[in-house]
Amino acid sequence: MKEKNLKSPIVQKINFLIINTFFVNKLFIYEFDAENPEKIIPSPLNLSFRLCQRCDIDSIDSELYDYSESAKHYSKHQFDQGDRCILAINNDRIIGYVWIMKNNMELSIHNHVPISAKRSYIYKGFVINEFRGNRVLNALDKYVIGLLKQEGKKFIVTSVSFYNEPSLRARERMGFRRIGTILQIRFLGLKYDYIPKKQLQYLQGL
Repeated sequence: MKEKNLKSPIVQKINFLIINTFFVNKLFIYEFDAENPEKIIPSPLNLSFRLCQRCDIDSIDSELYDYSESAKHYSKHQFDQGDRCILAINNDRIIGYVWIMKNNMELSIHNHVPISAKRSYIYKGFVINEFRGNRVLNALDKYVIGLLKQEGKKFIVTSVSFYNEPSLRARERMGFRRIGTILQIRFLGLKYDYIPKKQLQYLQGL
């Protein structure tokens, strides 16, 4: 009986109102030293990588790939701004991806801050469920780090939600070092993103 009450339309509506009225999230900021990379354990899968084209975004918009219509729209907007997406391919199938932001770091959707030229920000790393546990994200990161090193980047920056424990562990196993936090606060439709000034200055090389 209790389980039915939790799933009732009234309870669902109350939960929706609470989440959309007040929400707090903490992101941990990680940095990877591309000049002194730790050993990255390879994936056992046969993977290849390629640069995502704008038309590819439509092919990864299903629930399987964690892409809603709003996420697809945001990705296309960022693509047009110069962001790049690297796709992981297994047997001609897209099984994961990671995005590289151009000259900025994301505090939240559509709220970006500039970072130093020696750094690059990666975001929205994703692997479909059936391929998780095969170090696909490691392989993507390794490919992206090699690509960015060739472009003169010395540090790779990313952020992971405090609630996403698997991704936190994955980043730390790879050798990413936690260097700061972002606090996201949502209240009555307003949004506020906070990063300590010293941490932002560090990322901007000031």
